[in-house]
Amino acid sequence: IKGIVQQNWFSLFGPGGMAPELARQLQSDFTAVLAEPDTLAKVHDLGAEPGGEAPDAFARQVREEIALWAGVAKEAGIEPE
Repeated sequence: IKGIVQQNWFSLFGPGGMAPELARQLQSDFTAVLAEPDTLAKVHDLGAEPGGEAPDAFARQVREEIALWAGVAKEAGIEPE
């Protein structure tokens, strides 16, 4: 699609209303695990790079992608079924 740059990503999501301090702690813990040499090697073997954005930054990214792809779908005339 002209003007669209898409990268695949994977993430973990918690329930709505999760306490912000818990979300930050989980993010910190997962980032630490992803930085361990064995884990990092396995991630790289898959051709991936670990991210580890803070929960608020990742939430913003998700909102932006939802808006982007909703616009693409609307422009293409795609309706939910």
